[in-house]
Amino acid sequence: MNIRRAGLLVTALLTGLASAAAHADEDPQQLRDMVVTATRSQVAARDISANVTVISSEDIAKGNYSDVVSVLKRVAGLHFRSFSGNQEAAIDIRGFGVRSHTRVLVLRDGRKLNRPDQRSINWSQIPLANVERIEIIHGPSGAVYGDHAVGGVINIITKKGAEDPTGEVVVEGGSNDMNRQALSTVGSLGDVDYALSLERAETAGWRDRTGTRTEGADLSLGYDLSDDLRLDVSMSFLQTDYEMPGSLNKAQYEADPRAANNLADEAVADYFSVYPTLTARLSEDVEFILDLGYSSKEIETDQPSFFTPSYSDLRIETLSTSPRLIITKPVRELANRLTLGVDVILDAVDIERYADAPRAVYTGGADVSKDTLAMYVNDALHLSDALTLSAGVRLVKSTHSVEQENAAGAVTADDDDSHREEAYQFGLTWNATEETKLFARYERFYRLPTTDEQIAYSGFGVPGFNKDLVPETGDSYEFGVEQQISGDVTLTATVFRMEMQDEITDDFLSVSFNSNLDETVHQGVELSLRANPSSSVSLYANYTLQDVEFSDGPNDGNEIPLVPKHKLGGGIEFRLLEDLRMNLAANYTSRMNEGGDIANGLPRMDDYVVVDLGLAYGLEVGKTTWEIFGAIDNLFEEDYAALAFNYGFGSSYYPAPGRTYKVGMKASF
Repeated sequence: MNIRRAGLLVTALLTGLASAAAHADEDPQQLRDMVVTATRSQVAARDISANVTVISSEDIAKGNYSDVVSVLKRVAGLHFRSFSGNQEAAIDIRGFGVRSHTRVLVLRDGRKLNRPDQRSINWSQIPLANVERIEIIHGPSGAVYGDHAVGGVINIITKKGAEDPTGEVVVEGGSNDMNRQALSTVGSLGDVDYALSLERAETAGWRDRTGTRTEGADLSLGYDLSDDLRLDVSMSFLQTDYEMPGSLNKAQYEADPRAANNLADEAVADYFSVYPTLTARLSEDVEFILDLGYSSKEIETDQPSFFTPSYSDLRIETLSTSPRLIITKPVRELANRLTLGVDVILDAVDIERYADAPRAVYTGGADVSKDTLAMYVNDALHLSDALTLSAGVRLVKSTHSVEQENAAGAVTADDDDSHREEAYQFGLTWNATEETKLFARYERFYRLPTTDEQIAYSGFGVPGFNKDLVPETGDSYEFGVEQQISGDVTLTATVFRMEMQDEITDDFLSVSFNSNLDETVHQGVELSLRANPSSSVSLYANYTLQDVEFSDGPNDGNEIPLVPKHKLGGGIEFRLLEDLRMNLAANYTSRMNEGGDIANGLPRMDDYVVVDLGLAYGLEVGKTTWEIFGAIDNLFEEDYAALAFNYGFGSSYYPAPGRTYKVGMKASF
């Protein structure tokens, strides 16, 4: 696609949005969201000293998305890259490039989904049909959540039971043999409320050998044991298999981006989780919440295309408990919210490696654990009706351990190592008027090494414990404003600077293939604007500037690879008729250095613009609302890659999908 033409389209969207802001005349409605992510208890978004984005179930329904990643791709400051599709796409907030997903904490109803190793989460664990809303906190939240909460936190809130039963059925299909069926219902049976979601999806993939298949089920149950005591239990199951096409060199990528090099690499995975929550109202101003959790992931991976064919069986189990006390007792007549809590997370990783697909020739294995204990205190003091002071501190101890064996079953390593870190934050929020919020925030944060950053146990790298590797730490400063202007129009601007020490990256000369970098700086601006100038038109635009570079050492001044300096997006939704809705969205991503090119000596990856178009028609028949929808993603068939590496052996490209289509039908009753 012609970049200039696409750029003009994005500019037109921005211009239309600015015009809408100038002429809108509705009452203010923004800044009234209630969120739980920022403090682990429900508070008003306008009292939080952070850039907060809330995506409602209504927003999701209007977009006719097929998965959570498609929803998040349009949020300001969020960048995705993938080896083969959305299922395990890596997310980046505030510019971290390689393994950026380890610096973004992803939660499901407040429980961590991040894996203890380097791999990204499987987004199919959250069926879109079961999502009530998504809360996004931009910037570090280490004092509240600790590990992984460096670039931001994404909390996906699932549906809960309701007094009156409702339901929804979605059926869709499209190009590359894509098909999806979803059923969700909420309601109550006597004293028990429930939310049930079933979803199945399948595609052959736009690129060769990128097929996926998923089948999942979610169930949430709630029961009021008394007026002051409630029990909630949520369970989820996912079975998935997917192909891994491998990378293409530059010539292959330019000749045929749909080709695959790995013709037999694939994986099969089963995921299960159960999360009980007990909520007790101890008094008028004291609440106790106990979150418990268990999850398991069983993944069989066949990679015969590797230099040395690799076959492995991986099992990851996580046990967690997070008791916390929330006290809302005033301090000298000033409203105050104090949260005291403990987080215990026990991760166990068991891997068995083989030389053949039948798993007859054993080549070694390992039992690895990462045990984390943290204590934290967070407080929000309302100095006045308009001014809120927040502060928090977290202390953590984490222990990595490994027992490793060779092909004969003999123990070759039995070792452990511990890290102690702390995080603390101070924030000030001033709601100057009903339409104006200003905030300032400082945070000291950390990220612990993943299991396979610290220990080489997957069959790659020099086997052993990399005790030279230390946790990432940093200091974050940010200032922001949210401003409503006449009508339902909201402007948001955030300026941030993060000074990082010991950022972890690939290093094929070290034990475990990882080492700490010299000091780095992540700074930039996040801008967004939303408007609903009338009941038939809504618009949005966003722009993110990221200046991310080394600030010390031999690469001082060089840019961090795989971080686009500019991201620009815009979209418009309007009703052509009362029941006919159209969506148009465009997103621009600037050029960036290939992964591994910390010297910035290689040609940069090309910039790209992706334009998506959607259309939906709704009608009511009796008590059922029907909607027929269709979409074209990558409308102008832009050829691009969001991910490429070069570690001195030539460039490896992972092409993104070209133009794809889908049509579907949704019934709500």
